[in-house]
Amino acid sequence: MLKTVFPDRWDAIQRMCTKDETFAEICHDYETLSCMLPRDASDPTLQAIRESMQALEEEIRTSLDRTGEDAGPRQKADEF
Repeated sequence: MLKTVFPDRWDAIQRMCTKDETFAEICHDYETLSCMLPRDASDPTLQAIRESMQALEEEIRTSLDRTGEDAGPRQKADEF
């Protein structure tokens, strides 16, 4: 899912995951949550998972920006 959300920054994400354990954990958490997204839009867990994913997206974006990577287009978890 990260590749879909950050297509222009995917290479940078992969590089950072090999260099920064905390960043790799954040990315892993994001992927885990994306697998937990319910298929039913009325599922009560949907909103909480989306909010968590959005917070992790912001952490990923901030970490990438701190490294000087070019900013790519933004797509949020609630757009899926």
